[in-house]
Amino acid sequence: MITKPSLPAGPLLLLFVALLNPWPNHATAQSSDLSDEHAVETAMKDVVYHYSEPVAVHVLRLQGYLTPTKPGATVFFDDKNSFTLVLTSAEISISCSALAQVLNENVFSAGDAPIKNLSIESRDNQLIMKGKLPQKAGVAFEMIGSLSADADGRIRVHAAHLGYPVAGDDRYGEAQFNETMQRVGLRRMFLHSHSIGFVWPETGEEFSISVPLPDELSAVLTALATDRDGRADRAPPT
Repeated sequence: MITKPSLPAGPLLLLFVALLNPWPNHATAQSSDLSDEHAVETAMKDVVYHYSEPVAVHVLRLQGYLTPTKPGATVFFDDKNSFTLVLTSAEISISCSALAQVLNENVFSAGDAPIKNLSIESRDNQLIMKGKLPQKAGVAFEMIGSLSADADGRIRVHAAHLGYPVAGDDRYGEAQFNETMQRVGLRRMFLHSHSIGFVWPETGEEFSISVPLPDELSAVLTALATDRDGRADRAPPT
């Protein structure tokens, strides 16, 4: 996660799962003045999107834009392969059972997946996750966590309150800082769920899962480092 430098920030974990196949007809779009002149700004509000017959997602609001998969190409709404959806902000709800089904069918279906047979349940303000660890001889696990949010009901506001608004956050971030980040290639919020780790209660063995930073975010870090080194190499004005 990249935030505006200020005060020390506490850990922030954001897990967002978005699975979109053909783009819904409820989307509205208009031209954007982004660096790619063929990018299309898009918005959705109060849409129920059926990913499959039993799985539905309620999109309360969504802001973002569609970028062509090929530089300079045109985005076609009826061709899902012609664009990539870049979210700037969204408020989306999905039931626990539907989320578990999507994860089992699309994320943990690979042969080397670290988790299998995942189930998710929300009970008494707690999130209960159960499943099996195939890499540990199929041992079953159960995790229970407390669900909480601030009075505003949003998570990113915590970082902004600490003086560390998330880069690319057009709702709680700072416009000037976001413009600076856009100049080095940031086209979305700089949020990434990198890793989770814990000690197995019964054996004391450490267990962890990590996901590398996406190429698009790694490129932003490279651009920042290059820009910083370039300024350092310049002679001071006389």
